[in-house]
Amino acid sequence: MQIEIRKAEPQDAPRVLELLGDIARLHHEGRPDIFSGERPKYTTDDLCEKFQNPSEYILVAVDETGTVQGYAMGILQEKDDPFYAQRPFRTLYIDDLCVAKEARGQGLGKALM
Repeated sequence: MQIEIRKAEPQDAPRVLELLGDIARLHHEGRPDIFSGERPKYTTDDLCEKFQNPSEYILVAVDETGTVQGYAMGILQEKDDPFYAQRPFRTLYIDDLCVAKEARGQGLGKALM
């Protein structure tokens, strides 16, 4: 399988939403007391907005047919306030990572990271 890693684009939203639904169901199966599994944590509109947000880094792994086989969502966190108790920092927080079930075991998660 040929994979390209690139920034997520609006046309990727439906497939990313589908993968988010898979994750919601997986969480529900593991912890039904916490997760409802009814719907993903974002809508298509939410995703399109996140794709355009300069402080969020959302990458997709796309196969040769153009199908998104995985994604990684990162949020850039910066703090440089001199009155803050910690030293200034800049870090990329990985909020979510998913590889489609049929594409697992091929190094896509590692490539997305």
